[in-house]
Amino acid sequence: MPSYVGVPVIGTLGPARNGSLGVYVGTPDEALRAQVLELVAPWADPERLRGVDSGRKAAVGKLLANLALAISAQGLREALALGEATGTSAEETLDMLGSTGLAFIAGMKGAFVRGERTTEGGDFTANAIAKDARLMIDTVGDAERPGSDLPALRGALASLDAEIGAEHGEHDFSTILLPGAEPTTP
Repeated sequence: MPSYVGVPVIGTLGPARNGSLGVYVGTPDEALRAQVLELVAPWADPERLRGVDSGRKAAVGKLLANLALAISAQGLREALALGEATGTSAEETLDMLGSTGLAFIAGMKGAFVRGERTTEGGDFTANAIAKDARLMIDTVGDAERPGSDLPALRGALASLDAEIGAEHGEHDFSTILLPGAEPTTP
């Protein structure tokens, strides 16, 4: 009997070409999971290739990755604002973040911040990550665990929505990091 296999990926065309995608392979069928893990391995970073026991868990893995990405980008947005308010250039801020938990996002999105890349025709659009953020917020609903109100994600979504409202929804979500990005309302 055929079995559903969920195989969401984390990354864009560049990582796919470099064989460095994050990939979740989810199915309760262990033999099928092993077969699909082998099939997708050429496009996956071995450190980021995960087999899980259901398609649902694979989808959750992707949402967790996108949650971390969205809130890290929001953290970088706020770090850049703090840097600017203290007379620290964007380049200096990016450099100083190299020794922090924001190092990954600063490295990944630095080219956008420095103006070396445009956000037009984005790798991962503001619309796409905002859609996932809304799904995460709806999924958590009215859970009672501390943090279930997802305040960091809501902050990131406010920044994304401001850019979407300014007709930058099809731009790379790094649009929230640019000096001319739209402000959010409290």
